[in-house]
Amino acid sequence: MWNRALLNRRHFLGNMAAGAGALVLPHVAIESLLAAVPKTNNIIWPRTTVGIARSQVSRAKDMNFADIKAVVSKAVERAGGLKGIVRNKDTVMLKPNLMCLYINSSGEKLYPEANGVTTDYRVTRAVAQLVRELNPKGKIYVAESSAFQQTRPTMVALNYTREHLPEVDGFICFEESGKYEQWDSPKLTTVTLPKDVGIYPDHMKPNKSPEFYMNKLYYNADVVISIPCLKNHHYAGITGAIKNVAIGSSPPNIYGRRGALTVTKATPKYMLEKWGPMIILERSKKINHDRFYLGLWMHDYYLCKPPDFVVTDGLQGSQNGPDIPSTCKQKTIEDNQMNMRLILAGKDPIAVDTVHALAIGFDPYKVNHLVNLSAFGCADATRLRINGDPVHTIRKDFELLGGRGSESKLDWTGRPQMQVASALIKDSKLQLCVKSEPNHIHMLEVLVDGIRRDEVIVGGFENVVLDLGAEARAVREVTVCGYDRYLRYAAQTMKIGRKA
Repeated sequence: MWNRALLNRRHFLGNMAAGAGALVLPHVAIESLLAAVPKTNNIIWPRTTVGIARSQVSRAKDMNFADIKAVVSKAVERAGGLKGIVRNKDTVMLKPNLMCLYINSSGEKLYPEANGVTTDYRVTRAVAQLVRELNPKGKIYVAESSAFQQTRPTMVALNYTREHLPEVDGFICFEESGKYEQWDSPKLTTVTLPKDVGIYPDHMKPNKSPEFYMNKLYYNADVVISIPCLKNHHYAGITGAIKNVAIGSSPPNIYGRRGALTVTKATPKYMLEKWGPMIILERSKKINHDRFYLGLWMHDYYLCKPPDFVVTDGLQGSQNGPDIPSTCKQKTIEDNQMNMRLILAGKDPIAVDTVHALAIGFDPYKVNHLVNLSAFGCADATRLRINGDPVHTIRKDFELLGGRGSESKLDWTGRPQMQVASALIKDSKLQLCVKSEPNHIHMLEVLVDGIRRDEVIVGGFENVVLDLGAEARAVREVTVCGYDRYLRYAAQTMKIGRKA
């Protein structure tokens, strides 16, 4: 049985395929993926944790490597850490987002540090150092394929080199996975999802068959860590951990096009002289980028090799992404940078991307690929635990001018209203009565004398009973934090009453 618990683990796909041969996953029933959440009446334990850390440095551009390493380490620790995921002698793939080197609409060249469009190499280095601490004898690779300019010169220009990332053993460019449409390339392997899991139509794939093609070294890695950039996307709504692998790890020699390199304001002319006819990395011609079908594709390709961990580079963040449209009022890179100074981290990529969406003002329940993948992770913000800076304290409204992804924008008007009518202790039981308007509150967290309880309340708010055990005798006050489904927030603190 294909178990959802294995989705982010090294043995997710069972035995590895030999050579470039296909691998077919065992049969899976969808109901087996919907793991039960431990529950006692209206009390549950969160399904996963997302770590959030924000730097105290006031401008992302002023952060040095020590600042970045500190905030990355804090977010990873708050998410539960890498111990148990990364082991010594593992092969670990770090998958940043290096989608371009130039902004097509303006011709601006991206600088390596905190540009908000591509993953800052210093974030990737901080992750590599954390991996190396647990994996001194293993291999660490950076793997990527850009969307426009060729990946290897893009890597060099953005400081993805041994000089700047000495912990990394090598750099993999996915377009180098074989010749154009070399289906039997020894650098490729294929993956086939079960019929009741795969949802992207076979006839829309370039091979017109069930198989998906992946770089073999990437696919065979023990651990994949997705390191996306905090930004929105004119096709998908958001681009995060899922899209970073579901599009960004697809080999362009299979899913790109072949043709002469187009020279625009964004492309140096020397590239044409050096490369000439080549594989064009942009994959929207062979992977349908209609909002509906793109969500189906990302569902399937993600499940072929789900990441084991996510570290989202939110140092800067950028709106109107991923490539600023020419019709946008904010014409330059700097105009669209958001100075977030954040790192998000977690073991569940779907949960991290759900928080990513909320942090930039997008509705995760309207992001197609998150909805499609909701059986494979936590896409419900009220069922996950935020450890670190609360979402309502970091949220900014990222503009997305036009594009189908703008349909995922969230209307932030209003905030939840609630009232703690009573807070009493009888014996060892804390009894709460919390009142609110219908659909205002979807989840409660409770702090007892300032210490947050592990469990959360997801219903029956007027009759909440928590067993505090022996600590009940000393409790003086309780704080109740109420959240709506978008983690908008209300809170009230009350002194404890006692029943005889």
